Amino acid sequence: MDIRVATRIEDIGISPEEWNRLLSGSETNTVFQTYEWFRSWWDVFGKENRLFLVSVFAPQGDLAGIVPLMLSSRSGRRTVRFIGDEKADYCDIISGPEKRKTIECVVEALILNKDEWDCISLRNIPEDSITCAELKRISQKADMRTITSQISCPTLLIAGRKEDAGRILGKKTLRRRFNYFKKCGELAFRHIRDEDEALRRLETFFEQHIKRRQLAGDKSLFSDPRNREFYARLTRGLLGKGWLLFSALEFNGSPIAFHFGFDYGSRVLWYKPSFDIEFSRRSPGQVMLMHLINYAIENGRAELDFTIGNEPFKSQFTNHVRMNTQLNLYRKNPAYLIDLSKHYILKSVKKTRK
Repeated sequence: MDIRVATRIEDIGISPEEWNRLLSGSETNTVFQTYEWFRSWWDVFGKENRLFLVSVFAPQGDLAGIVPLMLSSRSGRRTVRFIGDEKADYCDIISGPEKRKTIECVVEALILNKDEWDCISLRNIPEDSITCAELKRISQKADMRTITSQISCPTLLIAGRKEDAGRILGKKTLRRRFNYFKKCGELAFRHIRDEDEALRRLETFFEQHIKRRQLAGDKSLFSDPRNREFYARLTRGLLGKGWLLFSALEFNGSPIAFHFGFDYGSRVLWYKPSFDIEFSRRSPGQVMLMHLINYAIENGRAELDFTIGNEPFKSQFTNHVRMNTQLNLYRKNPAYLIDLSKHYILKSVKKTRK
């Protein structure tokens, strides 16, 4: 296998079409791993990090694997991470049938450059991926240390379980919210398909989110202009491919709620909602959610994935929970001992709270 490491974006040497073609046959295939997501994130936040993108080619020259990594420095620690991991709910190594060999190649590349990092921190790897097990197996041989933890990803499975989705849609609380708006005015739900309109509507979406977070006593991510730029780039990159599902709920002609999510593969993905705080008592967000469930059912999607996080509202609208793994790998160094101590303290605190 031929291993190449790109440390500059212009040296990647993989076209968007090649990237997404390999992703389409990968064990994990999500919108967060597409070329468009990668470039949108890197073009906004990349300058704060150093690129370490590993590509693997088979002996005959075919692209066999892409491992989009970066090197970040925070508080004196140099950490290898998946690119954009703080905003991507699923991350993984992109590879076809040669995934085990790709994983061996990326470990080889990382060990060759071991003086440049203190820790490898890979977040949000889906539980059905072989990546964690393979990395742990190889790291043991390389005398490396590992720490793992998990985070839940609730979802509403629809394929084969439509009765569950129907039961949720029939909940009195949802119907009551919906009926209020229907009785008091004109209610409309739609997906914004035109790019120019979507970019204009983003401004209202940001404003709603900022006001909502202010009301809750904290700060919206959209107070940072970089995040607004990131969402605009995602809109330009994903809308034309049909992967962005930017939805609006309008009451008497005015938007009272938005949802910035995705429609990728067989899944609708819940990502970032907003609503007009003037209507907060009427929960327009729940009416939005009801429409999204309907959309997923009517369009034959297998599920409405609420992605990472166990916020209480998710348990009302889901019927299954998957887990993502956070895997940290270390050479023998103080960083491992520090993180191991933190890991056990956190586990003790969680156990005490149960």
